[in-house]
Amino acid sequence: MMRMGVAVIKVLQAILQYMGRRRLMAISISLAILGSPFFDLSMSEFSSRHRIALHTQAAVASNSVSALRMKIPVKGGELDVSLPGKGWTDATLADFQDWLRFSAAAVVSYYGSFPLRNTRIRIFQSNGDTVEYGETNYDDENERGTIDVYVGRRVNRATLLNSWTLTHEMVHLTFPIVDEDDVWLAEGIATYVEPIGRARQGLLSKEKVWLDLVEGLPNGLNPRLRRGLKGSSDWGRIYWGGALFCLLADLKIRSATKNKLGLEDALRAVSSSGGNAASDWTPEQALAVADRRVGQPILLPLYKRFQSQAVWVDLDELWRLLGVHARADDVFLSDSAPLSSTRDLITGVRQ
Repeated sequence: MMRMGVAVIKVLQAILQYMGRRRLMAISISLAILGSPFFDLSMSEFSSRHRIALHTQAAVASNSVSALRMKIPVKGGELDVSLPGKGWTDATLADFQDWLRFSAAAVVSYYGSFPLRNTRIRIFQSNGDTVEYGETNYDDENERGTIDVYVGRRVNRATLLNSWTLTHEMVHLTFPIVDEDDVWLAEGIATYVEPIGRARQGLLSKEKVWLDLVEGLPNGLNPRLRRGLKGSSDWGRIYWGGALFCLLADLKIRSATKNKLGLEDALRAVSSSGGNAASDWTPEQALAVADRRVGQPILLPLYKRFQSQAVWVDLDELWRLLGVHARADDVFLSDSAPLSSTRDLITGVRQ
């Protein structure tokens, strides 16, 4: 069974290589191999430019019901959305519309505008009661971003609005599509920016933003490894190592500019200059634009350091300086800490 699976995968790889310029980062397909369970490819099997997600037949079949189509205007663009018109047990169309608007507004709160003029979003119905996961692409032929997101049929309004998935996927549209070596950078940006944007929309507290960082960032550090994040296939290093890069970059920028600028200014410059998912920019090109915005080389040197070597950070000391004190399942934010004002600017609403 495994040999046959590998053969199918090789065929798919050949198809993806042939696709070339279209750069569809994710193709949703369903495979059954001699009655074996469906399976997922690990991130190391394919580059982020051509990831393949293998879904269950149940998820595919559940979307045979008639679909609803709607257009949702957002600042800087429009969302062209489709979702199954039947089968939802607890969520209404208005709940989905609010979820889409709030998710986009979280991105706008950080970047000032939605990154693409046109984005196609397909909501697929699956079994369960949660927002499961999403895939973000760019379709050159139709000149639009695309997001596929899988949602359980028993999802309710609260679960939709508490989910981070759609905002995370939307953030991916703000930065160039990266190859496998730089997945950590793209995922790190999305992991760092998403909760900040959602906090600014009142969807979660600033304490929750910092609690997630306190709990998550240790996963990005591995003292046993001496190599950097380039080409990493470990989820902790990809998502949380990348998020650590973003936090350190944010603090360096704010220190150098006396809190006049932050990481959001740098990333806004990249997206507004055309370095979004529609571009062919390399990470080096994007971060060079970011550094020009902040007036000094900060992001590009830090990126090269994270790429090439293991970076160790004393997180306990960092939390002390920021005034973030963990206690059980919560954090206390101290206003007397040396960097408390910087901490509050990171999560605060831009004036």
